[in-house]
Amino acid sequence: MRPLLILPALALLAACQPGRDASLDEAQRLYAGGQWADARIELMNLLKAEPANAGALTLMARIQIASGDGVGAAATLARLGDGAASAELTDMRAEADMLRGQCGDLLAAAPGKTPLSATLRRVRALCAIDGGDTGAAEKEVAAGLTDHPGDAGLQPVAARLAIVRGDLPEAERLIATARKAGGDGFEIEMVAGALDQRRANVSGALAHYAAAEKRNPLNSGPLAAQAELLAAIEDAKGLSAVVERLHRMAPQSPATAIAESRLALLRGDPRAAQEKLLAARQLAGDRPAIQLLAGRVAMALGNHDIAIAELSRYLGGGVRDEDAALMLASAFAATDDPGRAVATLEPLAARPDPSRAVLAALARHAKAAGQAKAAAGYAARAAKPSPARTANLLVRADRALAVKNWKGAILAYEALIEREGVRPDALILNNLGWAHFQDGQADQAITLLKDALKQAPDNASILDSLGWVLWSSGTDRAVGRDYLAKAHRLAPGSAAIKSHWEATNR
Repeated sequence: MRPLLILPALALLAACQPGRDASLDEAQRLYAGGQWADARIELMNLLKAEPANAGALTLMARIQIASGDGVGAAATLARLGDGAASAELTDMRAEADMLRGQCGDLLAAAPGKTPLSATLRRVRALCAIDGGDTGAAEKEVAAGLTDHPGDAGLQPVAARLAIVRGDLPEAERLIATARKAGGDGFEIEMVAGALDQRRANVSGALAHYAAAEKRNPLNSGPLAAQAELLAAIEDAKGLSAVVERLHRMAPQSPATAIAESRLALLRGDPRAAQEKLLAARQLAGDRPAIQLLAGRVAMALGNHDIAIAELSRYLGGGVRDEDAALMLASAFAATDDPGRAVATLEPLAARPDPSRAVLAALARHAKAAGQAKAAAGYAARAAKPSPARTANLLVRADRALAVKNWKGAILAYEALIEREGVRPDALILNNLGWAHFQDGQADQAITLLKDALKQAPDNASILDSLGWVLWSSGTDRAVGRDYLAKAHRLAPGSAAIKSHWEATNR
């Protein structure tokens, strides 16, 4: 999704008649207070009486840009005429062009002797990111910060680039710097959400996106970000609700078409996903997010050659995406080219602490490519879970449980088991089962908690977890009460166990 730009300070460009000043002042007051929809209505009424009011047109364009409406903003700015030239309007026209997908001319324009404004550097960087050229984006941000040190608008873009290259501490530092500098709260919340999403902190990411939506309810960006996250964690119910909201807010937006495609793919209908994706591509062009989704859809349809083309372009932009690389390797393997599958994953295995999923895939593909020695080496490495990655995932899971980030805990534990090959002990199964229960998945929770109880039949915490889930979900209250009674006998001093036991006796 396309980030919202940081807007320059409001400047009214022409005087109005005394009778109109009040309307413009009221619109500006509403805008400053975040009541953008009401400000827009006030401006529409004013512009009916004074179609050429430069101050009203400028503020209207600003609201349209903030709402992500590049087409509307460009049309509004055009009403100011070619004679209305200023650095601010030049920046606004660039923002409008970026929002309506006209990045080619913006990137093609060679900077002159005069340094570009911070806004133009930011726009050019975002255009480069949108086109998958992170190297060009890095250069734009560096040049912008050289000419405009500490610019609060460039910091969030720099943070986005840090997230893309995997430097999460630097992204966190840049976000904090932008907050301290008084940067645009909407964009800061969006980038903070992206950082939490990269860290698998689902509840944290959703909270940031909700905060961004509250700051700018006219912009569909927060909903698009939520849709991407919910699709990633395979939450079809949550994604469906977001798609409905996107339909109401922006039915013709590429973000809506992309979200619809994600939902169709999640529901097991890749044909419908492909149709929606074609619509999104017609509206938005060839963006990295569309390339990645197109690769997923092609894989689901068995179109491996298309998947190879899409995923190669996506990863060619410098994105560090292990799942996409694994998918591309699988596509090469499906076309009887295991050598290229190995070449795709070798850079990941050369990193300081590669995942077991990468090593296991490399072992398979190397064996198929006739590289027996390499295959054996990768298989041996895959057989030993990484102590560092295992510890990191356990810490991430514990932190998620502590703040009741249930989806984040589930993701961390599942990564520990599925990607790192850790055999779950009773404690992991108990915690994972409890997280599933709190996330509304009682059946899955019961299965996991029963497995935990098999490993530790006299563990009071596990007895309490399973008993409470069985009793409170109504699945089997009698058995649940028996488990709770045993848990209370084994640990009479536990306040949590006592509260559950007492609840069954009321």
